[in-house]
Amino acid sequence: AISALDKALRVRVEKSLKPLYRGIFMKTAAVPGSVLNFAGYLSFTENEQVARNFAKSYKSDIVLKLVGGTGFNYWKWIVEGQEKLRDEDPEAFESGDGDFIIDSAKEEAEWLFPRKMRMRVVDAKEGNPTIVTVRPA
Repeated sequence: AISALDKALRVRVEKSLKPLYRGIFMKTAAVPGSVLNFAGYLSFTENEQVARNFAKSYKSDIVLKLVGGTGFNYWKWIVEGQEKLRDEDPEAFESGDGDFIIDSAKEEAEWLFPRKMRMRVVDAKEGNPTIVTVRPA
């Protein structure tokens, strides 16, 4: 599964035209100009409320706002696959709850990013949650 994900993150990448969000737990404050390093895969969402909910689940009040990210548009890939299934095999689409899968994918609007990603902090706006704007470093 890891090699398939690594391949998807190399082959099926696109630049997000809108900000992407991720609720996270950070031990230290993000300072503009600093670089954040992430060892594992990362997921972001186009839906800021989804990220806020994740932050709350981590008992955190920090949301990363990624601007200019290039990654794998996972939700779009799921929708395309389900739409193809609906066209080619409507019975399989219905029995597999295809409409629910499409709706769920669109709601979460998830993007995936490769391991060892580095992001530069551009801005940090204190609030509830604190929004930390980052760009790929």
